[in-house]
Amino acid sequence: MNQEDRAALHKMTLELRAALKRRFPRDVHNSRRSFRDLLIKEIRAVFPLRIGRPRDPVLNRVERLKRQQPGLSYRDIARQVVPGFKECTVDQQRLYLSNMRQAMKERRRREKKIRSRLSPRTKLQPENASMQNPEPPPQSSCENEDA
Repeated sequence: MNQEDRAALHKMTLELRAALKRRFPRDVHNSRRSFRDLLIKEIRAVFPLRIGRPRDPVLNRVERLKRQQPGLSYRDIARQVVPGFKECTVDQQRLYLSNMRQAMKERRRREKKIRSRLSPRTKLQPENASMQNPEPPPQSSCENEDA
């Protein structure tokens, strides 16, 4: 961020402070620390950090199918989502399904942890909900699992 942008951001911050003092004078004066903590929590909810790996497009599709059709098994979903799944050996299919279940479990655990940090009014939106062009599926699932 260059110097001009920093100055503009500082000016906007001062304007925000003045607006908050006008709108919530009692809260700002009486409980400055708790008001500040609440404000920081709200800002973090609006501007969440996206740390870590990008999300796997195959798991995004799995998650979408699980929401749309809750009765589908992971095997049925893998047949739809993963090209070449039927041609894999039984062991490769078992390994792929186990990894898929574990990855979805981890994703739910992480999202639950994130939700617990957000304010009650903020809803966690799926990252791919705003995607206009979904990513194409991978070419094959069994080529790198020969081990």
